[in-house]
Order: sequence, then C-alpha cells, then structure tokens
Amino acid sequence: MTHNLSRREVLISTPAFLSAIAGCSSFRNESRILQTMVINHTDEPIEIQLLVIHNDKKIIEQDFGLPSQSQVSSGPSSRYRVKMDNLSEGSELKATIIVDDNRKETMETSINCGDGAVGDNIGFRVYDEYIDPRGGCAANRNITNIE
Repeated sequence: MTHNLSRREVLISTPAFLSAIAGCSSFRNESRILQTMVINHTDEPIEIQLLVIHNDKKIIEQDFGLPSQSQVSSGPSSRYRVKMDNLSEGSELKATIIVDDNRKETMETSINCGDGAVGDNIGFRVYDEYIDPRGGCAANRNITNIE
C-alpha cells in the first residue's frame, strides 16, 4: 500500500519542515571569539607551534617565537583572537603546543563562556620544568586584534 503525496500536501508541510531546519542551523552556526595565549616564563627564547582542533579539523595553526622573560618587563607573551563560525556552547576543542620541537603538551576544553566574556581562552604558560595548560574565558579588556 503506497501513499502518493499530492502537491498541496507537500506545499503545506514545507514551511513547518523549513522552520525546524532553520532553527537548528542557526544554533549550530554561532560565531564565537576564541583566544589563544602563550606566556614564556623561561630565561631562554622559545619557538612555539600551536594547534587547535575542532571535529578533527585544524581551526588554528600558528608558528612563532617568544623572547625570554628577562627581555620583556611585562612577560613575553603571544595573544591571538579570532572570530570562529560554527562553534557553539559545548563545542569540544583539543589544543596542542610544541616548544622548541621537543616539549609537548595537549589539553582538551569545551566552549562554555557566556555573554559576560568576550569569548573562550586557550592558554599555555611555559616554564623550564613543565608546561601549564589553561582554559577559561577571555576578558573584555584590550580587544584589538580580532580577525
């Protein structure tokens, strides 16, 4: 027993179906600010490779150098902010830092900062003995380099 839909039945059901899809797609296509930060707490300059992955896709890939902590009074750091599409609250991220091609640290975090913050932050503090990964919310101050 087959049921052939009339053209009228298809047209009547289309607005409800499209409304349901539109609601889901707008939720999934949120834009979020994602900040990465690396601070060098060592007495030597360092070379950094930083990679952030979402759904098995590289969303941030950076290579840069940082001077030693004694060369900069406020602490040598790198801060990068980018507006990311298709990230919503609860999105899982994996961040990996490689220091001088021989020290590596990986962290997993999720997007969870609300409207009170500019966005989410993935940070690494590099020490001689270890690398301290940190996730959290990006502050509202000094917003200048959002891409």
